Amino acid sequence: MKLAVDLSKDFLKFEQYCRIWGEVKLQNPTLAQARLGLIAIVQFVLRYLLREKLGLNPLIEL
Repeated sequence: MKLAVDLSKDFLKFEQYCRIWGEVKLQNPTLAQARLGLIAIVQFVLRYLLREKLGLNPLIEL
């Protein structure tokens, strides 16, 4: 499914360029919290797409 693949690729780019811990967490905790929320949403959507649209059982660590 193209949507799941595109979302996964974009998430990997986000993870590569948008730091959460260390300096970001210390200097801008609101930004770090927002980024963690974005990660939670992406996990939820990917889990949904894998289960409901592709019939797969993703790992909990996803």
